[in-house]
Amino acid sequence: MKTIFVNTGDEVLNQLLAVEEEGGEGGMPIGVESRNPPYETTVILIEGGAGVGKTTLALQIAAHAAKLSGCAVPFLSLEQPASSLRNTARNFGFPPEVFKIPKDMSNEPTEGRVSLCRLSPLPISERQKDEVFKTRFAELENIVTKLARSSSSSKTKKLFILDSLNAFTGSPLTRSQTYQIFTLFRSKHVPVIATLEQPESSASPGVPLVETESFLADVVVKLLRELRQGYLQFFLEVSKSRVCLQGLGKHLFKTRTAANPEQIGLHRRTRTGVVVYPSVHFVVSRTRKKFQQKPKGDFLVADELAMVESRNKLVTVKKGYKLATKKEKTELLEEKIHRPACFAVMGPAGTHKLALGLNLSLGYVNSKARLLIITFGGQGDIDFKGVAWTQSQQYLRKLKKIEPHSVGNNRGGKSPKNTKTHVTEYRVQSKKHSASVTVLTFYIGVLTPEECIYSVEQILKDAEEKKNAYNSVLLSDTAELCTGFPLLSKDPVFFAALLDLFESMGLVTVGIGVEATNQPSLREINLVLMAKASHRLVLRHFPNVEKLMSDKIQPQSDAKSREESKEAGALELNEQLVSVVIDNVTGKHYRRQPKWVSVKEATEGQPKELCFNVFEEPPLPAPMPKPAGKRSASSVDKL
Repeated sequence: MKTIFVNTGDEVLNQLLAVEEEGGEGGMPIGVESRNPPYETTVILIEGGAGVGKTTLALQIAAHAAKLSGCAVPFLSLEQPASSLRNTARNFGFPPEVFKIPKDMSNEPTEGRVSLCRLSPLPISERQKDEVFKTRFAELENIVTKLARSSSSSKTKKLFILDSLNAFTGSPLTRSQTYQIFTLFRSKHVPVIATLEQPESSASPGVPLVETESFLADVVVKLLRELRQGYLQFFLEVSKSRVCLQGLGKHLFKTRTAANPEQIGLHRRTRTGVVVYPSVHFVVSRTRKKFQQKPKGDFLVADELAMVESRNKLVTVKKGYKLATKKEKTELLEEKIHRPACFAVMGPAGTHKLALGLNLSLGYVNSKARLLIITFGGQGDIDFKGVAWTQSQQYLRKLKKIEPHSVGNNRGGKSPKNTKTHVTEYRVQSKKHSASVTVLTFYIGVLTPEECIYSVEQILKDAEEKKNAYNSVLLSDTAELCTGFPLLSKDPVFFAALLDLFESMGLVTVGIGVEATNQPSLREINLVLMAKASHRLVLRHFPNVEKLMSDKIQPQSDAKSREESKEAGALELNEQLVSVVIDNVTGKHYRRQPKWVSVKEATEGQPKELCFNVFEEPPLPAPMPKPAGKRSASSVDKL
């Protein structure tokens, strides 16, 4: 038997309501086809506290069911006038042409339209409350009967919206009254979505142990509000479904008006109304299920990263260093990286981590480099001309910005104000290779883990649909997670889930970490990055600052040994050198001999270049002037 769905207007909610729906987009299940029509219909309950968005969600489902599924949708509001509902729908950007206000209740509902109706007014005196249920139930039965008759003759899909059960009589419905209302819709084969206001605290007096409405309904959608790290958040939960398998867990949602939409992906798809973000666990498990096979094609790194030619070897001599000329080739990384892989580039500030990460992440699969750079708290643009590239990747300096996109609250994309995410694309073509880089920037603010991971997933999904899937991901500015993103840094599984998402999609991930022992949250991020890494690249300064200064400032008693070192050809270092040690945790053995990393500054006609194991001879310091008189040891110590 086939389940019948209507579009809810939100693709995430469609998926949560029908997880295992194959060959379709899912949606709200309104019935199940049977051999003998009419089909079996469902009773759907939307419950939650006051002001959480129950009516907004009901309006959203009604509008898209009429617009996209061609349903005839009577919308009976017992709390708001029809004109107020139509203005609300317009504010949230729902299609205005589908809403109409009938003059009376005698007209039959129209296909592809939402009819905004009202029942008789609420009773004024206590004496009338005994009769209001009978009166309103009779009116409701009349509308439902007309809807069932019109749909059976024209085979039109139908959907009834009842907002809300609390206002039906002015007092709480009894179990028998609730059963009578739900039975009416089931007997007439009309699917119904009813809203119900529930106290947000389970400890409130008068709350039954077993909720009658939830027990009798086929599908229950709960809207909740909770405090997370001091911030008020709204969550949606499909707590019950007798029709199909639903997505478990609580999922973040926000309400977006037409003036403040949510824009996602490379195509800037706009979402308004109740915008749902799937939970972190739901996204990762869905990705694992989709990408079960390993990607085709190996990831080829730059030639300089695969094989390093060592022309000058730095050796230590007495009271100094010396360059011993010795030509040999040593392996830094294997030429072909099997996907998926994760590189952790760790080290203190000033060790060329970003330059190394860019050169490493812009590898090739079938002569194409497709890189997604994710920055936290950056400016959104990267000056690729100023990056120190290896000799074989100098063409990447010509990466040119294509078109900036705005993802978030900013519709025009002209200013980063009031926006959480910004997307910029760069491209370049050479004779042998083509490269495309997308920079996804998250601006500092109250960004939730659900929003972050969903935005990343949509960027990856859009590229895959365009047959231009990414090969690698570079995570930059990870230290900003601890300073500018309070909700991300406090979530214990966010960063691990983000890395797991890339691994599930078969990507090569390069994460840049910053050593900081005084920040516990940053240490946790580095620990996760190192634990998930298949390759570890640890950068260090050589020598340390104390050693460098001691070589520069020496007591007078060491003057003789210094002169001997100069005669032996020893060099005095004027600045710290940078070394990198490669380690692999997947089985391949690497020589843990440090490789030297340096940046050859740009000269006239020569661009800046990232070099490995190749050093120009450090300039010798200027000769020190001879002292005019004999100095005491105390004066040298003071110096």
